Amino acid sequence: MRYLHIYATKPLFGANTVIVDYDKAYYWFEKSATAKNNEALDGLGMIYFAGLGKDKDFQKAEEYFLEANKYGSKDAKLNLAELYRVKDFGRSPDFEKAESWYLLGAQDNPSRAYEGLSKMYLDQENYEKAFIFSEKAAELDNPEAQYNLGVFFEQGAYVKKDKKQAEYWYEKAAKQGHLNAINNLNILRQK
Repeated sequence: MRYLHIYATKPLFGANTVIVDYDKAYYWFEKSATAKNNEALDGLGMIYFAGLGKDKDFQKAEEYFLEANKYGSKDAKLNLAELYRVKDFGRSPDFEKAESWYLLGAQDNPSRAYEGLSKMYLDQENYEKAFIFSEKAAELDNPEAQYNLGVFFEQGAYVKKDKKQAEYWYEKAAKQGHLNAINNLNILRQK
């Protein structure tokens, strides 16, 4: 569960509005978590990971993600990987744990796992591995990875600068609505 559920309402006359209510989401996730619902456990982990209506809390996020994984969540492995990868919570990243969880998560969601591995290797300035995993995720139609390949080719990081390749990858990501890719594509075409 990469995204937190939101409380939606449909008022009179058919107008659609969405009201974000983290307290209500927390309440329902907590209720469902008592029944070992893996999505609810994952949702609670995301609340503490992202600080959505609650203070960010690494330990609580980790506990909920581990519990969600135990009960079969397909997202928990990658949420754990991202938790260990980030430079947040007043601690250093644990790249070894992150890599291990990303590789485990690749079984369920290879696109997201490869994108995460790419970001982790970028954090470590290992551009060769970052490029390899960006390429793998991009081939699975991951817009963030496609954008990242555009950056590699535009800047000539690890690969030779190639405007056509940069344009190609930015365009693929832009077609999926990736805002940075849209922006970079427009700038690149004006050069």
